[in-house]
Amino acid sequence: MNRRTKLVAAVAGALVVALVGGFLVYRGFIHQETYKITARFAATPGLYSGNTVDVLGVQKGTVESLTPKPHYVEVVLTLPTDVKVPADAKAVLMAPNPVSDRFVELTPPYTGGPTMADGAVIDLTDTVVPLELDSIYASLDNLSTALGPEGANAHGELSGLLHSLAGLANGNGKYLHQVIDRVAAALPALTAHPEDLANLVRGLDQLTGRLASHDDAINTLYGDLASATGQLADERATISAAISNLQRALAEVVTFLRRNRGHIGSSVHNLDTTIAAVLAEQHALIQTFDTAPLGFQNFNRAIDPNAPCLSADGAPNNCAALWGRIDTTSGASDLIKAYCGKVSDSLAPIILWNLGLANATATETACGAEVGLLQGRSGPPGAPQQPDLDLTHYLGSR
Repeated sequence: MNRRTKLVAAVAGALVVALVGGFLVYRGFIHQETYKITARFAATPGLYSGNTVDVLGVQKGTVESLTPKPHYVEVVLTLPTDVKVPADAKAVLMAPNPVSDRFVELTPPYTGGPTMADGAVIDLTDTVVPLELDSIYASLDNLSTALGPEGANAHGELSGLLHSLAGLANGNGKYLHQVIDRVAAALPALTAHPEDLANLVRGLDQLTGRLASHDDAINTLYGDLASATGQLADERATISAAISNLQRALAEVVTFLRRNRGHIGSSVHNLDTTIAAVLAEQHALIQTFDTAPLGFQNFNRAIDPNAPCLSADGAPNNCAALWGRIDTTSGASDLIKAYCGKVSDSLAPIILWNLGLANATATETACGAEVGLLQGRSGPPGAPQQPDLDLTHYLGSR
């Protein structure tokens, strides 16, 4: 290799080294790869293009542009590619002091997991704007006006309330401290169950919503209660007199019980004996109560108020007749026939007596009735056999 060739190679190598070094210097110090994130703020007071974007108070990027929209301000943030932001990060507009420029703080810092890519958007619900000093002053002014002499304290109510609170707190600092300390001790228990607390708040919200939806009915109830209390107030003298009379009556009852406790004790003892007897016969009483209505009904049906009969002079007349069922033993009719004779023999005197032609004896009357009733009756099914009382039967058997 000649001298010229070596010179060309050396120049080419130096050129390559210079190009590589320049590229590295450009990448490291002049140009740096970035990506953009868009944040939507409700307002951006004191924020301008070129303001910083910080993470944990350390500058990591810049504000590239601000674009007003109908309901928010769209802020484009530029960050180096080596700065990672969590996918659920929030953007906070920070104010170091009331008169300085603002900067955007991205929180929380990245510790792992998904990250925001180029073109990601932090929505309006995930951005925070601090209160302006003018807004704070305006709120304080509104509060002082509402509590002032033209507001809640127009008639001295607020002053009276503060005076009452001061009197209540006077000398009770120890107890107030205990209350606050116990409330502070109870707060961890509430925060340990946020879901239960949230459910409680939602339940209260639903309850207040239901009450609000029935406001008319509640107002009517309040009106009725007011009317009722007014009526009670109007009748307080009568109610007082009634209560006084009741007290006197109770006093008299107590006096009566004290004077007659011996008799009352005997009565209670006798009543206990009676109740015991009733309880002992409760089965029979139950049967009586079950069958008595049927018995009275049958007795009522057994009476015929329109039954035909004859008066004492033989003229037709109506009189009540009692109908009954007679269950005799088997063979009873034969016994009656044997004693009274034929049916015609028994009924003939009764017929003649009703016609006024003869007098019937009691035996003839009884025999006529029994023979007529038992004529052709052999007794109910399964009835016991009537014993044979015929003397000829006994004489013949000997």
